[in-house]
Amino acid sequence: MDRIERLFDSLLRRAIPVRTMLRWRVPSEHFKVSPSKSLSGSLMSVSRTISKADWGRAQAGILDGQQRTTALNIGMRGIRLYQQKPYKRANNPNAYPALELHINLLHSPSADDDMRFALRFRQRNQPGAAGEFWFRVGDILQIRTDQAMRDYRRSSSHGSSEIFEDNLAALFKAVWDREQVHFLSRRNRDTHRP
Repeated sequence: MDRIERLFDSLLRRAIPVRTMLRWRVPSEHFKVSPSKSLSGSLMSVSRTISKADWGRAQAGILDGQQRTTALNIGMRGIRLYQQKPYKRANNPNAYPALELHINLLHSPSADDDMRFALRFRQRNQPGAAGEFWFRVGDILQIRTDQAMRDYRRSSSHGSSEIFEDNLAALFKAVWDREQVHFLSRRNRDTHRP
C-alpha cells in the first residue's frame, strides 16, 4: 500500500506521470469459442479475466502498464483486506476492513518529509486527529467542474484555509485538468504493426 501512496503523491506533485500504457484490443471473433476451450498466447491471459456475460464481445487487454492500472484502481476505489483482526469471527464484516486511500487536506509538509502529500489507506469515516481533514481520494470523481470544487471548498469548515485549498486543487488537477494516463491501442497480435 505504501507504493500506491507514493504513486499518488507523485501524480499530485506532477513529478512522475503514469506514462503511456499499451492496450490490445481483441476483436469479438476471437471470443466465439467457449471460455473453457484453450486459446493460445497472450489471448489466453486476456481470456482469464472475462466474465461469461462478456464472452463474445470485443475486449481490451493491458499488455504494458498492468501494475500501474491496478494501483490506480485500488487508490480510487479502495481495497478489502484479508482478515486483519484474527480475534474476530470470519462471518464478522469487521474482521475484513475495507481500506480506501485518503488525503489529509490540512497537511503542510515539513522540509524533511519525503512525500509532499499526506496519503493513507484508512477506513471510511475513521475519525482523524485534531488538525486533520481526511478526504477519500475516490470522491474527487464526484467533483467534476471548477465550480463544483469551489462549492465543495466553500461548504467545508476549512474552506478558508489556503493549505486545504491547495491540496484539494492538486487532487482535482491530477484527476481532471490534464491527461496523465495515455493508452496506445493495438488491434493486431503483432504490436509492431498499426
